Amino acid sequence: MLGTLMNSIMDYTAQYTEVKIGITHNLDQRLAHYKRDSNNWNAMIVKHETTSLPFIQRLDRILSIFYDDYLDKGDYRSNAAERFHVYVVVR
Repeated sequence: MLGTLMNSIMDYTAQYTEVKIGITHNLDQRLAHYKRDSNNWNAMIVKHETTSLPFIQRLDRILSIFYDDYLDKGDYRSNAAERFHVYVVVR
């Protein structure tokens, strides 16, 4: 699953001029943030949803290694007992 997710994210970086990748526990708030942003993002695509904090922490470390230039960093609380979303915004 992780390999498929990483390949999918890589496809977005090849297809669009601007890409941001993020992890959030509050999807509505992140979507509102990007709608207000002056960069005029075209779409937000949710790539994965989970309640597994260990998975999200691992994925965060991996994304930091491979996609650091694209990351929208630090929008999830490590103690949140909620659903986490991995998303991509494109323009």
